[in-house]
Amino acid sequence: MRKFILSFVLLLLAGTSFAQAPERKVTACEVEVIIATFSSFSSLGLEGRYNFRSPWDVGFRVNNGRINADSGSYPTTYDIVSDYNFRQGKPISFFVGAGMGVTTREDYDSYTNSTNRHTVFHFMPRAGVEFFNRARLTAYYNTFSNKGQSYTNGLGFSAGFVFGGSKIENKDKNTYHFEFEPSVGIATQSFINFSLEARYNFLRPWDIGVNSAIDFCGFRITTVGDYLFLRKKNATLFCGLGAGYAITDILNIDEALDTYGDACCAESEGCFCFYPRVGVELLKRFRLTATVNTYNFKTAELLLSFGVAIGGGSK
Repeated sequence: MRKFILSFVLLLLAGTSFAQAPERKVTACEVEVIIATFSSFSSLGLEGRYNFRSPWDVGFRVNNGRINADSGSYPTTYDIVSDYNFRQGKPISFFVGAGMGVTTREDYDSYTNSTNRHTVFHFMPRAGVEFFNRARLTAYYNTFSNKGQSYTNGLGFSAGFVFGGSKIENKDKNTYHFEFEPSVGIATQSFINFSLEARYNFLRPWDIGVNSAIDFCGFRITTVGDYLFLRKKNATLFCGLGAGYAITDILNIDEALDTYGDACCAESEGCFCFYPRVGVELLKRFRLTATVNTYNFKTAELLLSFGVAIGGGSK
């Protein structure tokens, strides 16, 4: 495991050392929406990457899913990733790299009506092929610091679609339409919230994207859209909407009672998630957002979050 970690650190250092190469072949920022499988575990994921002026990239990846319909298990993996790209910008290109981070998993115990959380170290070497700077097929190998019934090392595969990262035809008009935003927030019912959002900025004051978020009560994957107004050099206001799918304990926690008649945490269930949001973007990088998350239009919670936008703007 130490050799894996050392190799990954050297991978990142090598990527940054070549970051000042004179020519950029593809746009700087890209986001990949991922469908992955590993043993009986299937998941949805979102990965944001920054392409250096060299064959290297670095980014952040979050994967979330359910092992099977009856286990009540929701593994979520957060990784820093880096790849070396061969034939970058060509119709067919190849890459090898690795990801390193943590995997957290919740197991629901029907006997005690409680949820047990486990967090372990995760390392993932990978290799794959990219077609026309858009479609990616990846083979990866998951390794965990604590093997057993909950965590098993093994080979997995994923398919993804890439937004951004296209070949630069006219280097004098290199406008970065794509950006991604990792953020952390505090919610009234689910407490700490982590999310990763990918957006496409139109020439008009609109953007549209995908948001993947996880908290102590579950996770959600939604589409989002914002309207930006009062756009100044150092501050921009925005308002928008999000809608999608969520698996959360918030919806049914008040309906679950233990043997003493007290409210307890029931098994998570799927529901429709809808939320309006408003916020301010400072220096085209830092975002403060207030969101009202509603689940099946029955239960609502307030979420305040802080994020850093990577990408966006112009050359």
